[in-house]
Amino acid sequence: MIHARVSRLDEEALRAWPLPMPCGDGDKEERGQALIIAGSQQMPGTAILAAIGALRAGAGKVTIATNERMAPFVAAAVPEARVIGLRENAAGGFGAATARTLAQAATKQDATLIGPGMVDESSVHDFVRAMLPRLQGSKVVLDAYAMGIVNMTSFPFTERAHRNVVDDGADGTDASPFLLTPHAGEMAHLSGADKASVTDDPMTTAADAAARWKAVVALKGAITHIAAADGRMWPT
Repeated sequence: MIHARVSRLDEEALRAWPLPMPCGDGDKEERGQALIIAGSQQMPGTAILAAIGALRAGAGKVTIATNERMAPFVAAAVPEARVIGLRENAAGGFGAATARTLAQAATKQDATLIGPGMVDESSVHDFVRAMLPRLQGSKVVLDAYAMGIVNMTSFPFTERAHRNVVDDGADGTDASPFLLTPHAGEMAHLSGADKASVTDDPMTTAADAAARWKAVVALKGAITHIAAADGRMWPT
């Protein structure tokens, strides 16, 4: 595959592509809201790290949804955030019924992250399937077990909903509302390829996956290859 639109994501590129700046008299509402659905009893720190990352990136409000037993500790670690405790199932995961707990919070989000530190793969898939239709209008980042939804018929959750959450890109192209963040092992699992082929040609692997899933794919490694569904690439 020949990539005609490959741009290295370095300091010069970032300076030319800055984050949007709020107006001088804008408050936290103008800076956008982020929902972090992450963590488990074994890995509560994933929710904390993701929330701190969202705040450092400029989010005005952050809501964390995490394991209910760990929620008080997460709230103490990130006092700026609203924290919602989610009831876990016997395997320590969140099932489809848990999505109802987040129905109100989900409608207000500009960006949503699902997956870091969540356990019990099958229940994560059920949760994501139930959650995605509630996130129309939000950019969605899928990580870890949550990425498994791409191989199910419900992704994108419906063609109509997919169109509703697509925004025009800076160059007039459509920007996907989904971002996937696999490392090489996860990409092999998701794509059905062997890990060696992924590591041998990560650029083509990321580009093919982005086109197949109509998503932005950040294939992580020593060099992270970011690919958009329209063929644009940013090796970092």
